Amino acid sequence: MKKMMIILASVLLSLNACADRAQVGSFTNLPQAAQSFVETYFAKSDIAVILYEREGLHNEYEVRLNNGTKIEFDHQGNLEKVDCKTLPVPTGIVPASIVQYVETNHPTMFIVEYSIDRRKQSVELNTEMDIEFDKAGNFLRYDW
Repeated sequence: MKKMMIILASVLLSLNACADRAQVGSFTNLPQAAQSFVETYFAKSDIAVILYEREGLHNEYEVRLNNGTKIEFDHQGNLEKVDCKTLPVPTGIVPASIVQYVETNHPTMFIVEYSIDRRKQSVELNTEMDIEFDKAGNFLRYDW
């Protein structure tokens, strides 16, 4: 009986490990909202790969472009993060109040990464400075 439990546990752990790996998908695997986002803001960029990974009960998606940009979406296709590495995040992705804050307080810098979750939004500037905002776009703090 003990041997059977060990075998069963091993099989379950193996299945769990395989389930947590990112898998390659196609553009049509993305939720409609994610497809629209990519077509709107990155229409001129070539897609290198689309990955999806099981996270809890749902899939999460990552689109990687040939220029190094990574875009992450939740299971419904809502944006979670866009990381353009050294390029400015395209106009229209970051809320106007956050863009205005950066332009006013850091006029020589630009946003290279934007992320949003249930509680806050954050940006990373081309100088690697991170700034956090609440859901409404009000400044919270600098995160060095």
